[in-house]
Amino acid sequence: SEPAAPAAPSTSAQGPEERLVLVRPVMLRARPGLFTLLSVLTLGALVGGSILLIEGMNTWAILVGVVLLALVVVWVWWKLKTISTSLEITTRRTIRSIGLLSKSTSEVYHANVRNIQLSQSFWNRLWNVGAIGLSSAGQDEIEIEIKDIPSPASVRDLINRHRTR
Repeated sequence: SEPAAPAAPSTSAQGPEERLVLVRPVMLRARPGLFTLLSVLTLGALVGGSILLIEGMNTWAILVGVVLLALVVVWVWWKLKTISTSLEITTRRTIRSIGLLSKSTSEVYHANVRNIQLSQSFWNRLWNVGAIGLSSAGQDEIEIEIKDIPSPASVRDLINRHRTR
């Protein structure tokens, strides 16, 4: 017997809904200046605090330790913000989710998408990051907006490929 022919790709009108991509905001490429500044300050506080502690300057070491702790809090907050935000593109719809413990979602079916906005500054274009916004028929405003995502033009093209199906 002959091998079975490969299944046709699912379309938005038939077959099960499949996840095409899950995109999350990025840190370094979205904010390279802030990322570098935080990195230098964190490394400086770590090295400086260690030297002060070795030299027996405990009061200064404690002060630098507090600064280091504040920097770690900023890093953790920023990372949690990026992992708690996602844009999922399926064969039928685009879904934005925000939150770790509690979730807020917004979704737009590709067949209803009327406008896709892509925003990139000069520096965003160099780093290939940007913001994307979707609006649908019957809405005057952007329903889904997400910033600092990698390759926003690829995301837009993926949505456009599934809009007309």
